[in-house]
Amino acid sequence: MAIVTKDGERLYLRTWEYNAARIITELANIVNNNGGRVKPTHKAIISDRNAEKENEPITVTHTSYISFILDETHYYYQVDSNPFFEFYYNKTPIKNGKRSKDAGLEADKKEWLYDCFFMSNCGQPDIIEAANLIFNMLCNAPMSKIIRDGRKQRVPNTYNNGYHMEIVYRPERMETVDF
Repeated sequence: MAIVTKDGERLYLRTWEYNAARIITELANIVNNNGGRVKPTHKAIISDRNAEKENEPITVTHTSYISFILDETHYYYQVDSNPFFEFYYNKTPIKNGKRSKDAGLEADKKEWLYDCFFMSNCGQPDIIEAANLIFNMLCNAPMSKIIRDGRKQRVPNTYNNGYHMEIVYRPERMETVDF
């Protein structure tokens, strides 16, 4: 998917990417309507380059991923430029204004992915339904597992002069939520 580096950037996307950007932007609207905060990104002006007739370019706030906060929980969701590859998300609690950077990514089951998203004439009601299904899936998902790096370390025994090996984990990395 295209990464937008400045506001007002003009993109001519394939049909799937065009509809995915519409879905992610609608998801941002749903989050805002439910009292959440969405991490701002650069706005893009997009067109479907595969459309048979020239369609009106639209402005989107997100193209391939979204990061947002809802009820003291941080959510991240991303789609791929190829709809047959995995889409990933994670959900982590916010503690003292920080979230874990070690949260693992979970694969989306893509129960919202319909055939109409591969066609140029996909209607707005289908986009809204897909965004609502993604929102509900994220809200009902369990918290992501924290995956920390560990290494084996030689530790002296307390009962004799020998030693044994233990796995020592690095401290959890935390990131300040700044939006």
